[in-house]
Amino acid sequence: MFAARPHKAGADQLDRFVNEPEARAAAGVKSRSTLQSMIKDGLFPKPIRVSPGRIAWSEAEIAAWQQDRIQERDNAITNQSAHAVISND
Repeated sequence: MFAARPHKAGADQLDRFVNEPEARAAAGVKSRSTLQSMIKDGLFPKPIRVSPGRIAWSEAEIAAWQQDRIQERDNAITNQSAHAVISND
């Protein structure tokens, strides 16, 4: 599950908002419904309403989500390697 990290950008470090096509590309999904399901299930950051009729995503939150996926992958590889070493003993 994705837990949004509080964004602590200073005045000199503004976050960029990305639109839905950019958010889908970052998530690696093509369809709007898949992205909406991921958000509903807590697997992707929630959008931010930037004006009536317009939503966007925090680029920093998407980057954090991507880093979490990379960390999960790396942890799984490390756990598999450790298990293989124990199994071979």
